[in-house]
Amino acid sequence: MALAAVSASVAILVAGRGSLAAAGVGAALLVVLLLLTTPRTGTALAVVVLYLGVADGYVKLRTGVGGVTLVRDVLLYAVVAGVLLRASVRATELETPPLAGWVILIVALVLVQLANPGNASAGKALAGLRPHLEFVPLYFLAFWTVRDARALRTTLIVLLSIGAINGVVTYVQSTLTPQQLAAWGPGYEERVLGEGRFAGGGRAFYDRYGDSRVRPLGLGSDAGFAGQFGVLAIPAGLALLGIAGSARLRILAVLLIALTVAGVVTSQTRAGIVASVVAAVAFGALATVSRRWWTAGLGLVAGLLVAVVTVSLVTSRAQIGAFDRYGTFTPNQVLRSTQKERPTKVIGEYLAKYPLGAGIGKSGPAAGFGGTTASLNSETEFTYLTNEIGIPGLLAFLGFHLALVSLVVRRCRRVADGATRTMLAALGAPLVAMLPLWFVTTTTANTPFSPFIWFTGGVLAFWLVALPRRPAPSP
Repeated sequence: MALAAVSASVAILVAGRGSLAAAGVGAALLVVLLLLTTPRTGTALAVVVLYLGVADGYVKLRTGVGGVTLVRDVLLYAVVAGVLLRASVRATELETPPLAGWVILIVALVLVQLANPGNASAGKALAGLRPHLEFVPLYFLAFWTVRDARALRTTLIVLLSIGAINGVVTYVQSTLTPQQLAAWGPGYEERVLGEGRFAGGGRAFYDRYGDSRVRPLGLGSDAGFAGQFGVLAIPAGLALLGIAGSARLRILAVLLIALTVAGVVTSQTRAGIVASVVAAVAFGALATVSRRWWTAGLGLVAGLLVAVVTVSLVTSRAQIGAFDRYGTFTPNQVLRSTQKERPTKVIGEYLAKYPLGAGIGKSGPAAGFGGTTASLNSETEFTYLTNEIGIPGLLAFLGFHLALVSLVVRRCRRVADGATRTMLAALGAPLVAMLPLWFVTTTTANTPFSPFIWFTGGVLAFWLVALPRRPAPSP
């Protein structure tokens, strides 16, 4: 409570906005205390995930204060502290998740980088730890919490709901001019118009008629957030559509899927569209390989029909030239464009030049800490991790990701219950779709992919490793 009071005082002094700031800080502290004290860890986790999906990026851009993203850490670690305190008071032993060795290895390799002689400063190095380790606790929280079918279903509902909400916002933003979207707040102005530290990198493009078009940010902190979240939400929607027990739930699932697909299409991100399709295909392959294949199969077919209809409606009602950015959306042109914007030869150059890392915090989200700018290419996961934690860290993150994908591919089909298998397939499919994204973006240091990897890793570790190892209950 003393720490909360000090934090409130500092926040009010920094904000300098009187009663409005005090009210906001008071509300935030109330939420933190509730997350800390509630025994319903699943509900607390849902609150954290919802904040990440619909509020974190918007608050940051609306206020123009990058430090606001610390709120998500305060919320997450309040849940962690509550779990640990209750376990300590009740003398409850918390089970160590399978694959924890990968997690410990990754954390150790990141911490070792504090001694890298290439670090710009001690403060910048400490700031550089955050993007790599920020969401690691989600692995353990998900393992300890998501342990029944109801929790799995709730997870999918939350993902699909966030995807649909971002779909609506992204569609609205796609109808605005860059100047109209820039008026949403200082952060939006900086990102959309390419001002300040984003000079020359505005989130807009020109169509064939010379009109400036927006690359919508949705409720995230950068362009294409709805397209990225669609990779996570579409398999969740297909699973819920397949296991829905009533017509009302099916209609609701269809509506939310349609809104999510609309967000993916209007997000103006080609990688998001490709990855969403891969995720849907991966879901179909994982969920229909064994018993009760028709449950997931019907949901998949219905979901694809909804997607086709949604795309047709959105494109037919859009302004002429609104989708000109997809003019390079053919296999050859996509490869050529990707190679031009993110040349793979840079990956080899960095691997040879920085085998042990160039210095943590020099690229990626922490590059702007202290008023500096990034000087190293971090457009792909390979270059980003090589810069930050060297080849050992790159191999550790890649090995963890591949271990999760292998777990899903090998063991998901063994789950006897059809509904459970369908839900696990919906969580595992985006992990498969994220592998190609290593060549076009960063997945371990941004939302929504980074928290999803850690959270889903914990869920799969319980359902596909820990649970099958437990002895069957006696009659």
